[in-house]
Amino acid sequence: MTDRGITESQHRSIAVSRHRSIAVSRYRGIAASRHRGIAASRHRGIAASRYRNIATSQHCNIATSQHRNIATSQHRNIATSQHRNIATSQHRNIATSRPG
Repeated sequence: MTDRGITESQHRSIAVSRHRSIAVSRYRGIAASRHRGIAASRHRGIAASRYRNIATSQHCNIATSQHRNIATSQHRNIATSQHRNIATSQHRNIATSRPG
């Protein structure tokens, strides 16, 4: 008998059961925290990748539309000015070269 008034076999069984419950609760805590950590990191990763994809697609669309508008307007201005200059100069040359 021990000083608490219980036998050694009872003391051992109590110690083992306490140890098992502590081990199980610790394992459950670790498993839960690991699971929560994985879920949180997955959620953050998905959210971050979605944000990146949205930002990238928006940037691409803006860049493309801006480039198209600039390129089209520049092309129109250049083509119009070149056509006017060529037509005017050709007209002048033809008018000058004709015998009067």
